[in-house]
Amino acid sequence: MLETALLRLIGTIVPTDEVARQAARSRQDRLTKPPGALGRLEALSIWLAGVRGQERPAVREKVIIT
Repeated sequence: MLETALLRLIGTIVPTDEVARQAARSRQDRLTKPPGALGRLEALSIWLAGVRGQERPAVREKVIIT
């Protein structure tokens, strides 16, 4: 039963949206800051855009872990 649910969940995973990733990367490059100034945060925002399929995805529930 658990294996079936896991296989079903795995089947819903799709590749990241490259158009959204490129749009997010382009937007990062246009912002008033030196390119790459935000470091890992820029890479995460581009990754999230690809996962969500939107240039500027909304993050409604935020959590900070230190």
